[in-house]
Amino acid sequence: MIKIYNTLNKKNESIKNNIIKIYTCGITVYDNCHIGHARLFLLFDSLIRYLNTSNKKIIFIRNITDIDDKIIKKAKEKNIHIKTLTEKFIKSMHDDTKKLNIIEPTYEPKATSFIKEMIELIKIIKKKYTYKNKQSAIYFEVNKLNNYGMLSNQKNKSIKQSYQNNKKNKNDFVLWKNFKKKEKIYWQTPWGKGRPGWHTECAAMTMYYSKDYIDIHGGGQDLLFPHHENELAQCIASGKKDFIKIWMHVGQLKIEKKKMSKKLGNQILIKDLLKNYNEEYLRFLILSTNYKKSINFNYETLKKMKITLDKLYKIKENLKNKKFNINPEINKAFDDALQNNFNTQKAIAILFKKLKEKNDIEIKYSTIELLKKIGLLKYETLKIKKLNIENIETLIAQRNEARKNKNWSLADKIRQKLIKFNIKIKDQKDNTTIFEPD
Repeated sequence: MIKIYNTLNKKNESIKNNIIKIYTCGITVYDNCHIGHARLFLLFDSLIRYLNTSNKKIIFIRNITDIDDKIIKKAKEKNIHIKTLTEKFIKSMHDDTKKLNIIEPTYEPKATSFIKEMIELIKIIKKKYTYKNKQSAIYFEVNKLNNYGMLSNQKNKSIKQSYQNNKKNKNDFVLWKNFKKKEKIYWQTPWGKGRPGWHTECAAMTMYYSKDYIDIHGGGQDLLFPHHENELAQCIASGKKDFIKIWMHVGQLKIEKKKMSKKLGNQILIKDLLKNYNEEYLRFLILSTNYKKSINFNYETLKKMKITLDKLYKIKENLKNKKFNINPEINKAFDDALQNNFNTQKAIAILFKKLKEKNDIEIKYSTIELLKKIGLLKYETLKIKKLNIENIETLIAQRNEARKNKNWSLADKIRQKLIKFNIKIKDQKDNTTIFEPD
C-alpha cells in the first residue's frame, strides 16, 4: 500500500481506496510549456505508471486554465480573440506531452466549460463566507474560516483599515470578478456579469469529477499558497473539509540555481530541449531526485543522465528475447522505496548499487524490468536526436551580424538560445564563429 507525504498534516499517509483519484493543476494556456512544467508532467506520469502495476483503477484529472488575467492580457497584446490564443497553446501543450510520452489524463477539463459549476459553488459559499467589494467583485472572507492557512502554515493577520486594497483582509481572495468593458468577456450570474477567480476554477472542477473524495491533489510547491490554500478554504466552506485526502507538492526546477523566468531569460521550453534529447533523459534526471526537493537543471547533469541511460539501453539490447525471473530481493527493496512516498531517487539508487555489487544477468534483467514500472526504458532502442545544422548556422549568422552592429544584447540572447540547444560557440579573431555540440 503506497504512502504519500501529505503537506496538510506533515506525514506520510496511505492510499486505501481501490479507485485512486488524482487531480493535478494543469497549466494556464497563454504561453509554451517549459521544463518546469515537464517536471510535473513526468513525475505524475511516472507515479501513475507505477500505480497502474497494481490492481487498482486510476482516475487522473488534469485541468486546463483557459480564462485568467494573464490570458486576457496576452490576447490583448496580440490583438487576437482569447479562444484563438488558448487553443493555440492547448495544442502546443498537447504536442509537448505527446513527445514526453505522457499517458493522457482520464479527464482534462477546461475552466470555461465549468462556469455553471463555479456559480453553484459560489452560491453555497456566499451564504456565510463572502462579501462584495467596492467594484462588486465577490471575495472570500478568510477571517470567517477557522484555521485558514493551515495547509501552508500562513499566519492570517487582519488588516485594521477596512477595505484596504478593496479587501477586508490581505488574504481575502476573489471568487468572482466583476465585468470590465476592456476585457470583453463575461458570464451572466445572479449577482451580475463577470468571470471566475482562478482559485474558484480548480475547486469547482475538482468537486465535479468526484463527489466523495480525491486521493491526491498535486501540483508544484509554488501553488501551495495561495492557490491550494484557497482551494482548501472553499472545500471547507462548502462542507467538504476532508474531501481531499492528500496534498502532494513537487519542488521547483531551477536553471543553474536560479528560478526559471522570462525576465532572467533562462527559460528552456520543452519543445526546444526535445529537439536534441529524448524525453527519457529528462525523465531520468527528474526521477533521480526526490520529488519534494528542488532540481538544479544544467546540461552537464543531463549529459550524465544520457550516458547512464544509454548504457542501460545497451544492456537491454543484449537481453533482447531473453526471459528471466525478477530477483525477489531487489523487487522488494525497489517497491519498498516507491511505496514510501514514491522515493524514486532511492529506488534507482538501490538498483545501481546491486548492479555494482553483482553485475550478473539476473540483476541486469531485474534492473531493466523494474525501471519500466516508472516510465524508463520504454523503447526498443532510444531515438537519437540529430542537430539541425542549417538552423544552427542561421542563428550564428544572425549573431555575427548583431556583433558587427554592436548589438550586444541581441548577440547575447542568441548565444543563450544556442546554449539551450546544447551548442558551444567560439568567436574567432577574424570575427567568424565556429560551433560544436557541447
